[in-house]
Amino acid sequence: MKFLKLIFAFILVSTSSSLLSGQTIQKVSDGIVYSTPGGKGEKIKLKVWSDNIIQVIANPTGTFSARESLIITEKPVSTPDWKVLETDKLVEVSTNSITTRIDKLTSKIEFVDKAGKLIMAENGRELHPAKVVGEDCFHIKQSF
Repeated sequence: MKFLKLIFAFILVSTSSSLLSGQTIQKVSDGIVYSTPGGKGEKIKLKVWSDNIIQVIANPTGTFSARESLIITEKPVSTPDWKVLETDKLVEVSTNSITTRIDKLTSKIEFVDKAGKLIMAENGRELHPAKVVGEDCFHIKQSF
């Protein structure tokens, strides 16, 4: 019986490790780029704009557009102080006011305030390849 428990524990650890393999966190000047597990190439960027704003950018191919946003037109004067923390289950980017978390197993995102109170949590995300005016892009649906 003890031998079976040891085998079960080994299988559980091996399975957990293989699920999370391939994850990487790259720290950049204004945030992080997180490579999701599973080898699909999806990356999530958490970009710190201010103490109250952390932008989430996701791309299933792992490359981010160098084009300027048509929605965000303001340029930050400077990036506020922020820090990154990685645990077995989460990757967190925190400012003095908010924290954005990425669940390592599901890649879902949530935002919490300074006291740890949930502001909002992602319910789901869909990314579908599309072509708009002859240019490859993605239709993205994200719900919180």
